[in-house]
Parts: sequence; structure tokens; C-alpha cells
Amino acid sequence: MVNTLAVERRQLIGQIWKYLLEENSPTFRKYQAEKEALDKAVQGLAAGNKAKEHQLIAAKTQLRESEKRVTSVQPTVSAINTLLMSLGFSGFKLSTTGARDHLYEIVRDSGDNAAATPSEGEKVSSTFSIFIIYSAAARRSRISAPAVSSCSTIRYPV
Repeated sequence: MVNTLAVERRQLIGQIWKYLLEENSPTFRKYQAEKEALDKAVQGLAAGNKAKEHQLIAAKTQLRESEKRVTSVQPTVSAINTLLMSLGFSGFKLSTTGARDHLYEIVRDSGDNAAATPSEGEKVSSTFSIFIIYSAAARRSRISAPAVSSCSTIRYPV
């Protein structure tokens, strides 16, 4: 009788599970279909995002190349900012200014213009960076390197 009770119990549990699965199989199938559709959508979005990232990188590269060909201070500002970052200067950067963006100035990370109160480090490192960029450009015969000096306004015409 004990053996029969154990066998009957296993059969009853199996029948209950079978009933639950059969009764809820449409719900399970619907869930699986929706899950697969959502997984495919996520994969599609991830692939689209990756493609857009590649397009963005290509566009930025093309922009940098185009900026080099145009008479503008923006390529110089970008090159100097890259040089400053590579040397560990992260407290300030250069940005373009003036009516035609033909000047550049030192701007601190807080967004404050450093023209009125430039530190000695800001003057020296920006002047040195400008000298390096212009020297490199002069070696490539793209421009003649102007005399660069620290001026009190920290605005450099090009």
C-alpha cells in the first residue's frame, strides 16, 4: 500500500502539471512569441545604434579633415585642445570668439573666460601649445608660423 501511495502521488503530480501546461499553453506560446519579437527588436536597435556610431565617427573624421582645408581657427583650436588634454591640462581649454569666430580665448572648465585673470600656468601652457601647433604647421609648409607671445587679453588673432 505504501508503494502504491508513492506511485499514485507521482502520477497525480504529473497529471496536475500536465493539466496546468495544457491549460496555460496559449499563454506560454504568446509570451514566447512576444519575447522573441522583443529580443529581435533589441538586436535591431543595437545594430542600428552601432551603425550610427560608425557614421558619427566617420562624420567627425570628415569634419576634421574639412576643417583643415578651410581657413579657420577651429582646426587650430581643436589641435591645441587635443594637445593640452594629452599633456594633462584639463582645467581649461581654448574656444573661438569674436564676431567671425576668428579669435580664440582661454575658457576654464567652469565656463568662465580667463581673459581678465589668466593664471601663469594658463598663459604659459597655452602659449607653448600655440607655438607647437604653429611650428608643426610651418614644417608642413601650410602656414608661416607667427611670433607667439602671452598677451594680457589672451586673445590671439589669426
